[in-house]
Order: sequence, then C-alpha cells, then structure tokens
Amino acid sequence: MAWHLLESFTLAGMNVLQVLGRDQNDAGAFEAFGNTKYITDVNDISPFADIYFICVNDDAIVNVVESLPFTLDSDQILVHTSGGQLGAILSPYAQHYGSFWPLQSLTKEAQILSNEIPIIITASDEFTSSALVLLADIISDHFMTMPDAKKQDLHLAAVLVNNFTNHLYTLTSEYCTDHEIDFNLLSALMKETSLKAVGSEPSEIQTGPARRNDQSTIEKHLIKLEEYPGLYKLYCLFTESIIHKYHNK
Repeated sequence: MAWHLLESFTLAGMNVLQVLGRDQNDAGAFEAFGNTKYITDVNDISPFADIYFICVNDDAIVNVVESLPFTLDSDQILVHTSGGQLGAILSPYAQHYGSFWPLQSLTKEAQILSNEIPIIITASDEFTSSALVLLADIISDHFMTMPDAKKQDLHLAAVLVNNFTNHLYTLTSEYCTDHEIDFNLLSALMKETSLKAVGSEPSEIQTGPARRNDQSTIEKHLIKLEEYPGLYKLYCLFTESIIHKYHNK
C-alpha cells in the first residue's frame, strides 16, 4: 500500500517527505521516487508534514500511532489506509483524522493503473474531507466519501468477491496440479466471467450444473471431489445456494 501510494502521489507531483519502514533493504524501492527519504527509526519522523498515512495491518494501526514521538497539531491530518477499520480509531490521536482506502488488492511493484482504483474516504470533518478528496482526485478518476459504517459494509463485499474467490482459485489450482491439468487453461473463462459480472447483473449470467439443477453432473463432480474435503464442502455450499436461488421459488 505504501509503495503504491508513494508512486501515485509522486507521479502526480506531490512531495512525500518520508516513508517509515522496518527493513533498510527496502530503501531503494522507496527512494527511487522523487526526494522521499526512507527511515527505519520512528524517532526520525518529521513533525512538520501536512498529512500522515498509516499503511499497516489493521491490528497494528494504533500501535504505530502511539509510537509517534510527537503530537499532531490542529492543522495536521492523520489517516490510515484500511478498509476494515473505522477511521474513528484515530480520534484520540488527532483533531483531524479519517481513512483513505484504495479499493484494490495491492502488492509492491505490481503494475496497476492507479487512476482506475476507487478511493474510499472517511473523514472526521470538512477540513479533512476536503484535503483527502483533493488528494484522491489527483491520483484517481473514481473516489467518494462515506460514513465509517458504510465503508465497513463495502469492505465485507470486497472480501467476498476478492479474497474468497482467490481462495477458490487456489484450491482449484491445486486440484489441477494433482490431475496434471494446466490451470492456465481456465484463464480465459475466469476473465470472461469477471468481465460479465462487472458489465451485467451477476444473477443473470449464472450458468453451470447447479443453475440447471443437473443432479447427474453434480453427483459425478462430488465423487471426484471426495479426496478434496475443502473443495467438496465449498462445492456443496455453492451448489445448494445456487439451486435454492433459482429453483426453490
């Protein structure tokens, strides 16, 4: 997250003073952008920045903030980049606070078109909202503000369509490896399904044996999955849910 925000802000002409990290070996990847200084000691953080971004795991946000060697003044803003955590968890540490959440699964140095990533903003007040909206507008064509509770609803939806789907890909890839099938043969199907889901109502593009209530094919699949308890359970859950939606009316 920190790497992608640094890249986006720097390319947009913003001045990112510092990045605090744990590993000095990461300095090169971060200092390649503009005049940004990579530091590993929290005591070296400048107390004069306009906005401080906390880009860490949800459980570490408060610990990081509490380690700051200074108190933010009434003109400075403190935000985190978590989709699952309330922006309000920062309220004890700053007058102006919120969250700045790029709604995308990010890995360092992966090529992502940042202007296409939605930025979800929560803010404690109009001063914070205006500043974060300005930043979002510089790096993305899609951004919006919303209350903390609504953002958490959106985060759950993101977990369902992204994390759970990827886990299904992982289990399926392992199944393919065991049966000497090239998982990449499914790439075109995966891409087409995703594109259809984005461009259409997902319920209208559902296909497959459960959608047809094809019990013969379902039974054959379950027999093949008996040695894969994780996939077997998921197959049963999804099949039952699809049949219930389309045939139990």
